[in-house]
Amino acid sequence: MFINGGRFFPWLTRTHPVRFFRGITIYQALAATGVVRFGFGGRIVAVDGVFITGNIDVILRLNGRRIPQTFLFYPLQPRDTVSLELVVRGPGFPREDEFEDMAAEQQFQDSFEYHPDAQQQNVDDDTRAEAEEEG
Repeated sequence: MFINGGRFFPWLTRTHPVRFFRGITIYQALAATGVVRFGFGGRIVAVDGVFITGNIDVILRLNGRRIPQTFLFYPLQPRDTVSLELVVRGPGFPREDEFEDMAAEQQFQDSFEYHPDAQQQNVDDDTRAEAEEEG
């Protein structure tokens, strides 16, 4: 397990030996380093005392390929390599988890079709419900 502190946190850069066992996940391997802390929902919240907040972000890689934190519970194979890199982003640049949220939000929005008469149907339903309540 390689943790790269980058230019801003060079003292964090080092390899952490993690013992492989069948079924180990990325989450378990990161936790086994003793320096990665997780919060609600399994999100990485700190690395060796550096909190992941504001402009500080993490980039996860599996076998050199960038992966989202939603892959933390992916099982590892015997020769897989996992790395975590700390980065500091400029102001206004979305964090990695915000990219995931934006993609999910767009996918959610794309799953609905616009129906021009839907609003009128809602008004009709409300009117009918009020009439039934009155008796």
